[in-house]
Amino acid sequence: FIEASSKHLGLKDPKLSLKQLASRKVKLVQLLASTVGIVIGCLLGMVPLLFMDPEERQLQEGMFCFYFCVSICNIHVANSSVNCMV
Repeated sequence: FIEASSKHLGLKDPKLSLKQLASRKVKLVQLLASTVGIVIGCLLGMVPLLFMDPEERQLQEGMFCFYFCVSICNIHVANSSVNCMV
C-alpha cells in the first residue's frame, strides 16, 4: 500500500546499494521516519476522542478496564493453577 501510494504521488524508488542501505545515515532516517509515522498515526487515532461525550467516554474507559482486567486474569490463570472469578 505504501509503495503504491508513493508511486501514485510521483515519488521514485531511491535505488540504494547494499552499502548505502547499511549506512548509519540511512538507518537514522528510517528510524526517524518510522517514529514520525507512528506519532502521526497515534494523533490521528485520538481525534475521535475530541468529539466524544464525557459520560460516554467514562463508560468506555470502565469497559476497557473491565476487559483489560479479565484478560490479565485469564493470562494469569493460564500460567498458574489460580481460579479467576470475574
